[in-house]
Amino acid sequence: MEWEPSEGLVAWGNQHFGKMPVGGVWAPDDSGVQYQKLNHTSFVLIFLLDNPLAQEYHEKFTKLMAVCGYTLAD
Repeated sequence: MEWEPSEGLVAWGNQHFGKMPVGGVWAPDDSGVQYQKLNHTSFVLIFLLDNPLAQEYHEKFTKLMAVCGYTLAD
């Protein structure tokens, strides 16, 4: 079964991502990933640890951002 964010997590994401200033960095604790907010609708991955768990977190965070209406720039 493919992972989907819960309603509570989506609500958190909407609030957290919306409050982040453009240029701000989100580096979830112990995840091995870092994102920077490029503008009001997109983020960019700025760090990804070469680790399977970090890759899994990145996939989940990407899905959460998409559900919250944000894109991830290349």
